[in-house]
Amino acid sequence: MRITIFSKLFISILLGSLFMVIGMSWMINHSFKIGLQSYINEKETEKIAVIATALPQYYDSQAGWRELESDPYLWHELFIAIGEPPPRRRPFMEFDEPRPNRQKPSVSQRPLSHRVYLTDQSHDWVIGHDSPPTSNDDPVTSIPITESGTTIGWLNIQHPNTITDRLVESFYAQQMKNMVWIISLAGFGSFIIAILLVRHFLMPLKQLNKTAVALTKGDFTCQIPTQGHDEFSKLSRAFNLLTTSLREQKKTREQWITDISHELRTPLSVLQGELEAIQDGIRQPEPKHIDSMHHQVRVLSKLVEDLYQLSLSDSGAFRMNFSDTNLTHLLEMQSRNYEHRISDKGLKLTREYHAESPVIVWGDDKSLSQLIGNLLENSFRYTDANGQIRISMQDFDQRVEFHIEDSSPSVDKDALPYLFDRLFRIDKSRSRQYGGAGLGLSICASIVHMHNGKISAKPSELGGIIVIVSLNKHKPNDHE
Repeated sequence: MRITIFSKLFISILLGSLFMVIGMSWMINHSFKIGLQSYINEKETEKIAVIATALPQYYDSQAGWRELESDPYLWHELFIAIGEPPPRRRPFMEFDEPRPNRQKPSVSQRPLSHRVYLTDQSHDWVIGHDSPPTSNDDPVTSIPITESGTTIGWLNIQHPNTITDRLVESFYAQQMKNMVWIISLAGFGSFIIAILLVRHFLMPLKQLNKTAVALTKGDFTCQIPTQGHDEFSKLSRAFNLLTTSLREQKKTREQWITDISHELRTPLSVLQGELEAIQDGIRQPEPKHIDSMHHQVRVLSKLVEDLYQLSLSDSGAFRMNFSDTNLTHLLEMQSRNYEHRISDKGLKLTREYHAESPVIVWGDDKSLSQLIGNLLENSFRYTDANGQIRISMQDFDQRVEFHIEDSSPSVDKDALPYLFDRLFRIDKSRSRQYGGAGLGLSICASIVHMHNGKISAKPSELGGIIVIVSLNKHKPNDHE
């Protein structure tokens, strides 16, 4: 049989509450019983203390306690004086013989006068109790009897360990009856509280289960109401963030598929149109038509390659060989590769770094070369003729920054945060004209991320944009 978490929590809280109430009741009962018995013993001790103050008149320095021993009625009068009944019989008389087969009553069953006895200064029994007690189970209180500063004897009382006296027993029984009612009411209260608490605690879990079921059905709009700051509230907030993230990922994935389909459709449509025109005899397979189709194939190949690299980056399968890499050498090499193309377009390339001074970073030279090449390609494509491209670098203690900036046209400030998003293009028609699919800067962001670096873009003083890349100079563990 499957036991639900409701039953487990309910039984745990209920049993815990009952055990606590019963345990507290037992301890209170025990403490009350001991306290009441102690109070009774103290009262009895106060009574016999009065007898102790009257006993010195019966003591003689020569004869000792013989007067009290010879006249037991004097012992009776001492108890009458304090309002206690004297012993019913005189077990201390020599001629009094005990009855055969009579069971001796316990200490708790004896009145006060039958539990008090007198001993001399050597603790030898004189009068009172049947005989000096031989059991140590019941406590004995001894009050010294003094005369002229000298102890002449001891008045002893044997206290019972259990409650005696009918009035006291009745009071104790009434308290026990009240305790039973208290335990019953507390148990019922624990039952109600356990139900309410379990329902309160399990409500977020029920809502969590309901939302999880909705997620499995593709509904990413469900949110769990949250209040407070306990663990359930934190779990609900984390689950709400998960649903929001899944909803955004779904939206991004759908947009991603739509954009890729659109990017693939354009060159494929051009290729299909060119080939059908040649097949129908409208066009001849001349070099210019073949070059046009070749260009579209190159666009497709570049798009597929970029998508492949991004997929490798997302899956973590993009392998890099990290080592000390001369960033100056990479910048110089890539800028020389683009120098001729930039010059043909009428652009001016400016280098603001020392080509002979190596700057070492921790990275993969192949991917860093691709990073620099993509940034230069982006500036080359989208900078107007007779413009300028500038490369600079700043060397700090633990990191290196290099900047690639260009002249107009610039980008709206609202669009700058989205430059590194996949398939994002400000002017889609213009971007497609230059063969861009909006993946170059996304690949740059992935490469920088795999190097534990930072990349950002902002307006440039030249009139275009400036891309800032920050890379670590050493291994991440070297300076932790």
